[in-house]
Amino acid sequence: MRLPSHILNTGQSNLTESSLGRLQYNMIRPKRDLLRRAAARRPAQGLVEYGFILGGVALIVIVALFALGPQVSRFYVGVGNSLP
Repeated sequence: MRLPSHILNTGQSNLTESSLGRLQYNMIRPKRDLLRRAAARRPAQGLVEYGFILGGVALIVIVALFALGPQVSRFYVGVGNSLP
């Protein structure tokens, strides 16, 4: 069965449904293979990624402590002074 040329938008009507299916399959296959390779990562890679995340969070906490440290210190000193 031949598909109409206005559906294929190629100006040619010599492509059949089976050849169009193979064309679509060949266009999807590289993307599918890429996803399979990404899913088959090494287990240690996940540990390294968690290490980077942990390091980033630690860096943010350190920067926040340096930025907010004096205010937090004043707060606790004020609370301590108000206790009998």
